[in-house]
Amino acid sequence: TFLEGGWDLVGLRTMIASPILGALSTLLQCALGNLLVPTFKTPPFTLAFNFTMIWFILGAVSKFGAFHAREFLAPGIPTMTALETEVAHPTEESCGGLYDLHLGFVLRAALTSVGQIFLCGSWASGLIMLVGTALCSRIMALALFFGALEAVLLGLALAVPCNEIDFGLWGYNSALTATAVLTFFAPTRTAVVMAAFGVVLTVILDGAFKQMMAPFGAPAGTLPFCAAALLLVLAQGKVAGFSAVPLPDVSTPEDHLISLRTDPEGRKLVLLTKQK
Repeated sequence: TFLEGGWDLVGLRTMIASPILGALSTLLQCALGNLLVPTFKTPPFTLAFNFTMIWFILGAVSKFGAFHAREFLAPGIPTMTALETEVAHPTEESCGGLYDLHLGFVLRAALTSVGQIFLCGSWASGLIMLVGTALCSRIMALALFFGALEAVLLGLALAVPCNEIDFGLWGYNSALTATAVLTFFAPTRTAVVMAAFGVVLTVILDGAFKQMMAPFGAPAGTLPFCAAALLLVLAQGKVAGFSAVPLPDVSTPEDHLISLRTDPEGRKLVLLTKQK
């Protein structure tokens, strides 16, 4: 996705490097898990993927002569430029006001955001992924879609580049954050509110990470999701009604909801570990 090359020597190098880097990310995942799980009671999420991918892309920008980053990752510093109006606009064209947009654009952007989780810039791919997710967990599918939808609406309100919203680049991290909250926490009303708050936090971090990485010619990956999810998980035990599921017991939100309400004998069951 981020390196040049097709069915040629350049592409062959990438295909050889990819499984090696995949193995490296597995080692990093184990190391990060040993650090974060016992100490902070949080999984490493996709940190290993981000570290491996971003570090290699940074090397490919100017140091790894055998690999070349694609043109859209060219290093640069995005700036705000004043046009004829009194309001500053991004260098890329921003969408019109919310009242100018039709519902189809918003829904398509949200579905495309779900597809971008797996690097598919297609609303149809996102829809198929939602259907597949719903076969496992309807709550997770709803979290994916509404997390992406909230991020799209917030991105429009912040006047971020319209083409990036349409291509799903502002919603996939938020979709992951909303799903993570409702998977690693008991699915209560408070968790839903915290998931919505996590989406706002993710969008803000998304803009910050993209701006930070742009001068180096590297993508932000899913770092905004990781940062937001880690902050929310570290808040466990501090917000009433927002309690984490013990990591060995993590399953689907439906399973957590059933366990939270009853045990096999029909009695009320407290699923969550006691917070000191």
